Amino acid sequence: MKKLTLLLLSAGLSTLALADPPEYDRKSLRLATEANARELVEIYYDKAAVGLSDRDLNVFYSRKYRRSLNEVVAQLSQTTGQGTDIEQHRVLELERMNAKCENLMFQNAKTYGSQTRQSELHYLVTNTCVDYVPTIARTIELRYSTDIDSWQIDEVRDRELVK
Repeated sequence: MKKLTLLLLSAGLSTLALADPPEYDRKSLRLATEANARELVEIYYDKAAVGLSDRDLNVFYSRKYRRSLNEVVAQLSQTTGQGTDIEQHRVLELERMNAKCENLMFQNAKTYGSQTRQSELHYLVTNTCVDYVPTIARTIELRYSTDIDSWQIDEVRDRELVK
C-alpha cells in the first residue's frame, strides 16, 4: 500500500512539474518584447556614442558576440604587435565614432521563441559625417538573457543597400 501511494504521489508531482512552465519562461515572454529589444538598441547606440566600458560589453553583448569581438582583437594584436588592451580600445573607439556618425532608421522586426527569445531588428543606416559612405541595411540579432533579464546583441550584419 505504501509503495502504491508513493508511486501515485510521485506520478502526480511529476505531472505538475511538466504542466507548469518554469517561472523564467513566463518572465522572458513578458519582458522580452519587440519594444524592449528596440529600446535596448537605442540605449546601446546612445551609450556607444559616448564610449563603452568593458562592463558595458558584458551587459550589451551576448557571450557569442563577445567571443567574436575578442577574436578580432586578438587577430589585430597579433598583426600589429600591440597588446590586446590597446587593440580593444581601438575597436571600441571605432564603435564610438561610428555611433556618433550613424543615423539608424527602424524598418521592421521579428521576435520569436518562447524559452530562448530572439529578435531580429532591421534598420537603414546613413552616415551623417560624410556623404560618400553608402546607405547600409543593418540587421541586429538579439537574444534574451535570463541571467540578467535583458536583451543582448548576438550578431550585427551590414550590407550595402543597392539603389
